[in-house]
Amino acid sequence: MTIYTGQNFTGDHIVITDNTYYIGPNFNDQIRSVKVDSGTFTLYQHAGYSGYSVTVSQYGGDTSSNGAYPSPSFLGGATDYSSVYKNSDN
Repeated sequence: MTIYTGQNFTGDHIVITDNTYYIGPNFNDQIRSVKVDSGTFTLYQHAGYSGYSVTVSQYGGDTSSNGAYPSPSFLGGATDYSSVYKNSDN
């Protein structure tokens, strides 16, 4: 999964491949879009996998259902996620 600080897959980005307790200061509360190439992940509001959450997968996203989440409206309307849990590989 790739996380972007800008909408429509722009700005700084980081690739997440496993559980991430805290995504770090450059991405904390800055997630504006996400691409999921493989698997299912849950983004959490707080570090340590707590607070509200949204689950994203390679089969979800915008109307094409191709794992593309181009804006916060596709991510539960929020941008303030701080940790990521990998639910599955496919």
